[in-house]
Amino acid sequence: MQIRFLLFFLLGSVVLWAQETISPLVISSASSQTTNLSISAQTASGTSLTIDRISTAIGLPYLGINQTAPQTVNATYTQNYERDFGFPWGVFYSYNTFSESFFEVSKGYYTDKIKLSWQILNNQDKITSINIYRTEDVDSDQPAWGNPIQNLSANTTSFEDTNIEGGKLYRYKVQVVSSETNGNVDLAGVDNLYTGFIEGIGYRNPSGLITGNVTYEGGNPVQGVTITAVPDGGSSQIGTSLSIPADAKLQVDAFHESLQDEITVQQWIKPFYAFQTDTLQLFELESDAGEKINALLSYTLDDGIRLEVASNTFLINGFIPSGKVDNGSNDLMIGVENINTKFTHISVVLKQNEVPLLYINGRKIDAAYVNDQNARLEEGEMTLATTSQTLQLNYDSNGIEHNWTKLSVGGRKKALIDELRLYAKALAAEEIFTDFRRYLRGNESDLHVYLRFNEGRGKFAYDLAYSGFTYYGNDGRFVEESDPIQWVSDSDQLPEADQLGILGVTDANGNYVISSIQYQGSGETYLITPSLGRHQFAPSQELVFIGEGSTVINNVDFIDKSSFTFRGRILYDSRGVFPQGPDSDDVTGDIRDNEAYNAYVVGDLKYPKGEYWAEYGTGNSSQTIVRLNRYAPIPLSGAYVYIDNQLVISDENVPVESDDEGRFTISVPIGLHAIRIEKQGHDFVYEGRFPKKDTIVTQDQTRIVNTNFDFFEDTDEEVVFIDQTRIDYVGRVVGGTIEGDKPLGFGYDGAQSYQVSSTSPEIVYTSKNNIGTASVTLGYRQPGVTSITDEYKSVFSTNSETGEFRVSLLPLRYELDQNDLYIPTQTTDVRRFLDASQVLNFSTINIPVEEHYLYEGDTIASTLPYNYKSKFIYRATPEINVLSQTHETEITVGEASYTVTGTNFALYNQGGKYSIKVQKLERYNNYELPSNEQLSTVPVTDGELVVTNNLVDSRPGSAYFEENEADPSILTYHFVAGTPNTDMSSNFQSTLSLLYRLNTVDYPITDYLNNGVIIGSKSSGGQTFETAGPEIPDIILRDPPGSESFATIAQGSSFSSSREYAGAVGSTIGASIGVKVGLKVGVGVGSPVHPSLAVSREILCANTSLCPGRAHLKKGLCSRKYLSQGMPFPTCPACPSCL
Repeated sequence: MQIRFLLFFLLGSVVLWAQETISPLVISSASSQTTNLSISAQTASGTSLTIDRISTAIGLPYLGINQTAPQTVNATYTQNYERDFGFPWGVFYSYNTFSESFFEVSKGYYTDKIKLSWQILNNQDKITSINIYRTEDVDSDQPAWGNPIQNLSANTTSFEDTNIEGGKLYRYKVQVVSSETNGNVDLAGVDNLYTGFIEGIGYRNPSGLITGNVTYEGGNPVQGVTITAVPDGGSSQIGTSLSIPADAKLQVDAFHESLQDEITVQQWIKPFYAFQTDTLQLFELESDAGEKINALLSYTLDDGIRLEVASNTFLINGFIPSGKVDNGSNDLMIGVENINTKFTHISVVLKQNEVPLLYINGRKIDAAYVNDQNARLEEGEMTLATTSQTLQLNYDSNGIEHNWTKLSVGGRKKALIDELRLYAKALAAEEIFTDFRRYLRGNESDLHVYLRFNEGRGKFAYDLAYSGFTYYGNDGRFVEESDPIQWVSDSDQLPEADQLGILGVTDANGNYVISSIQYQGSGETYLITPSLGRHQFAPSQELVFIGEGSTVINNVDFIDKSSFTFRGRILYDSRGVFPQGPDSDDVTGDIRDNEAYNAYVVGDLKYPKGEYWAEYGTGNSSQTIVRLNRYAPIPLSGAYVYIDNQLVISDENVPVESDDEGRFTISVPIGLHAIRIEKQGHDFVYEGRFPKKDTIVTQDQTRIVNTNFDFFEDTDEEVVFIDQTRIDYVGRVVGGTIEGDKPLGFGYDGAQSYQVSSTSPEIVYTSKNNIGTASVTLGYRQPGVTSITDEYKSVFSTNSETGEFRVSLLPLRYELDQNDLYIPTQTTDVRRFLDASQVLNFSTINIPVEEHYLYEGDTIASTLPYNYKSKFIYRATPEINVLSQTHETEITVGEASYTVTGTNFALYNQGGKYSIKVQKLERYNNYELPSNEQLSTVPVTDGELVVTNNLVDSRPGSAYFEENEADPSILTYHFVAGTPNTDMSSNFQSTLSLLYRLNTVDYPITDYLNNGVIIGSKSSGGQTFETAGPEIPDIILRDPPGSESFATIAQGSSFSSSREYAGAVGSTIGASIGVKVGLKVGVGVGSPVHPSLAVSREILCANTSLCPGRAHLKKGLCSRKYLSQGMPFPTCPACPSCL
């Protein structure tokens, strides 16, 4: 086995030596590998082997181990053999003067030149100059070179040839010139390939580019116009194609980059002879693991077209797309038998872990496409049968990741092949249909291989794919056996001019680009022609020169003059929202429906829907139109207009919209088209499309298919579109916030309740109608109109149980007059309670929402979706009643207590806590109920009690409000009495004012004492004052005679005396009160001693554990507590802990 491998390698070395001789040179060890050999061999036992790659190791021993193809050696051991060979240590084969790896001749890369590039890899010091030879003989082994066309210096590495014709192949030879020898190699006049010269073939690709735009006269872009470029006076079919025999193929030996994930292969094919029982190989992809994907095409009369690709089969019979469309952009179909006589474009899309896709003449062939075409075919049908085997593009049959590196085309059946393209991606359907019929530039996204087959000579088809300034060089090599591959150029051997040509197609903006327009010599004149069905263009053609100095031509624009006027109007279906007009406007007679678009026909007259609606009979006449009732037309403004799904643009370069009357006028191109109107959130009859789609019923299937209107003249008749949009509006009209704040949207058709269990009471979660059924009128004001008439008013009522409503309205701007919401059964003051008129703008459609009623976290009920909601809450005048007011009713003087009655003020003790309790109620009457159920009294839960209290202590926290949890109508105001009022002019009284403020309105409160007197003491500027000190002094101290004589009274001394006070207590009664008072001597800060009267001197400390004076205990609290809170209190002389 080793000998056979060695012999084979030596044989392979001889072959390599014949191609490029390499001189020996001693270097260190190294290694290299050659792949994709596909050489057959046999072992000693006769086993056939295919050798795909050879690894060479310089200075390493023979290895022979690989990890890919196991071979059993014995029962317990297997090993893998790879074709590895060890070379002797220190031997390396160096380059000669030239090498193919460092030599390039441009092949169509430039429009104006052919560029040669090379490197001198050896013998540089022996070379004196370099000669360049050129010949047009690209086929002979020994062409006649003639004289050199250029002599270059020895260190030159490139040459540009501009003195050549475009599109023609030239053969070049780069030969070194030297008069010296280099060892055994004589460079002087040597004629050995790679030693003295190197050869290559190239050509220039003189081409130009044209751009332009196509619009209608109104400025709207025209999409889908084909712009062709044809040499003036010449044939529209250009170039050549390849005729590949059954035993030959075109092969791309190795991609510049291997492929994974996604691949698209495209080509034009035509069998040289009609299919019989034979099969044409479209292409074969090969990976670096040796695995292959084949695409095989055949045709029989019974089965039709059969395409097998990657374990999947497509069987197509009946019809295939022709690649052309009619005026309505519908595919024109041809019989499958045309595969025998016409060029057909095939695209195969391969994608990892997906089923392969098939495109014929630009259209994806799948079940959906077949169904669409069958719906339009008048006779016969298209059939499709497929398998659905997903493709493992990235893994070989053993599950090992591999890459695709090689492509071959043709074989098994003689056929014509043209325009081969391979993409490193899965092309989208739109890309395929746009590009399959036109030449490309070569720099399209992910274009990997692009062979045009226009060389016309030689044994190679050169790759035109490139990115930036890098051409990929994935050239196709002829692989021939008995019959040669031929270049052919007869008209029936090329795709027809309307199948493949130099053309562009306008995009959605009307722009087009025609690239790769080739010219001969210094240039040619091309005829640029737009076409799209029966459209007429101005100008109809343009002549442009493409050539040297003029390779890019911009602004070759055309106007599509074949357009006609279309007038439309958009009206709402206002039935059920607005009332019908008077009977005098009704139409009777032989009324027919469905004979005109959104219109009724009576005789020769049409009555548009939206303004007229049919009234049908009853009983046996339920299908008969009795009359047409007239309604006020309600227009829709602001709707956009589309032609064939393309937004219509005005002359001012803004979208065309319907005006305030719902009208619009547009220009529509000649031919079959559809008009569509659209506005966000709106729903139109027939989807807003003119004409409407057709319904086709075949067997048990119903299909909706697009139809188009044939525009060939102006349409004077206005076409009406119907907007059937509705918005849902919910709300309620009740009295008070208790009912007004209940969940909204549940009670439009009556009260709703929930029962937790059969024994528990029902929970009513909807509002109660406590003021009567309300009538609501919404008016729509037409633009420019000053008043709203009855035919533009929508009237509805609330539910009698809940006061709620739910109505469907048109999305308009409504006005609710102050007098148009009222309760007919109410009295005058409640009948109409809106403060002002309102505007309800429903023209912008809100997203529908739902409300949910939850009980202990569970959803009990949900509302229907609605867009808008309102609450109209009537508020009765609140009744605020004082339930209680606390104050002192007794005063204690000495040992006696006195009850104070009949005063117009309240009496408070300084530091005492007091309160006023009020109740807030509203009363509502529903006179539609029985008399004993009419009155509803509800608490007022909003608003605020406003208190102005001059009695309250000034320190924080001295006043607060308390709500009654059991009865929300009750509110209690608490306060702590502050310091006394010592102003005698006010009779020592302070004020307390209460009112209730609701919705910025203040309601007064009565039935409480709003003045009060605080009993206590007050400090003023360092002196201590106590309430109601007497004007008559208790003791008068006089100094005795003598300069050093004086009279004193000690601090803490007590004296008792009695006084009678006669006079009016308050202002209502007269009384005589005897008050026992004691003289208290106090020390004022920075002041002389000041006597004061302590009215409540006998109220002593209640802390019996600390106070020795507890024998004097009457009532009260320890003054320490009061002092700690900052509240003055009479001190207890017997209690030192109080001080």
